[in-house]
Amino acid sequence: MTLHAALAEGARAFPDRPWVSCENQTWSYAEGGALTDRLAQGLMAAEIGPGDRVALLFANSPELIFSYYACWKIGAIAVPLNIRFAPPELAYALGHCEARILLGQEDLCRAVIPMQAELPHLSAVHVTGDALEGARRFEALCEDRPGEPAALPSVDAHQMAALLYTSGTTARPKGVIHTHAGLCQQAENFFDALGRNVFERTVISTPLYHASGFGSGMLPVTQAGGSMWIVRRFEPEAVLCVIESSRATYSGNLPVQVRILVDHP
Repeated sequence: MTLHAALAEGARAFPDRPWVSCENQTWSYAEGGALTDRLAQGLMAAEIGPGDRVALLFANSPELIFSYYACWKIGAIAVPLNIRFAPPELAYALGHCEARILLGQEDLCRAVIPMQAELPHLSAVHVTGDALEGARRFEALCEDRPGEPAALPSVDAHQMAALLYTSGTTARPKGVIHTHAGLCQQAENFFDALGRNVFERTVISTPLYHASGFGSGMLPVTQAGGSMWIVRRFEPEAVLCVIESSRATYSGNLPVQVRILVDHP
């Protein structure tokens, strides 16, 4: 099974069920499926295809989730980058993985633009938010295109899906390879340990660019056909309010974060 097959199944079986919510916006499985289809078409129009590395530089946001699934639909490899990387670390990761394109937030991608001359594989930067000189609009990749959509390539479960970089605390960050099959099995391991229904309503406040929010939040929620609420950054009052308003069944956090939540007035 591929990672994006779970989204396609959700869009078919329960199209109106909420998939992603963030602040005051919600996308159903059908809406998320259609949006990621358009983004996948936009990436292919930008000459991104199977095996190409797509770097992602977002804090927690719906756009990061949509970018993951669009990459997987065309067989591209998603490379989420730590938003706390200093410019030399960003340059190293982008060069090491030979990223063909960078999608991200305007404020986070600003540091990359001056480095492009040193990154020969990086053909374009697309940003959300305000316009950035030297970058293109992320939204342009999601627009409808005239004519019949291009056929999506076939993707095998054993293909590489993501390359997640370590924090680089003792040396340079190391890229860790993840296949579709491996990540799908990881989600199944969560179901074996906790039950599939646990992920019915999930609040994600750990980083989606990190294995925590990515592997123990977004992926099992989608494979379980659940709904997720995205908190852009960990602030205890905001997290608690979302847990309460969503009637969350699950929220994975680090021990120090749990202690902060417990101790909050």
